Amino acid sequence: MKIAAYYGLRRSEVLGLKRDAINFAEKSISIHHKVIEVQVDGKFVPYGEDVLKTKASIRTLPLLPVIEKLLLEEKEKQETFRRLFKKDYCKQYLDYICVDQMGNLLRPNFVTEHFSYMVDKFNLKKIRFHDLRHPNVKPKTKSF
Repeated sequence: MKIAAYYGLRRSEVLGLKRDAINFAEKSISIHHKVIEVQVDGKFVPYGEDVLKTKASIRTLPLLPVIEKLLLEEKEKQETFRRLFKKDYCKQYLDYICVDQMGNLLRPNFVTEHFSYMVDKFNLKKIRFHDLRHPNVKPKTKSF
């Protein structure tokens, strides 16, 4: 969620971040992949693809120090879970950054639901996850 808030990314773009999109040497993060939900045999499952909403969606952004630290901590945490769960850890998504403790891709709807839960839990101003994309947009007012 911090990545979405700092960069104004869509939830599909955050979930689609892969390790090769992060260039620690050049301090950049590239957005060129997404994770969406598709229905397979009546069940919604996450699915990664390289087709973004618009051509402008494909972009490279500066890697902010706070996000760099977060990404390194997340990688370390995932390596710990991988060692703990051994053969039960899902190895299909090792190149993705946003996975659960078992290594599975997160569902986009889970992100939305969890965000709403956190907003309620901490008694924050009610906003949608998507509202993180537009932190500086002021509500429209009528002019008289």
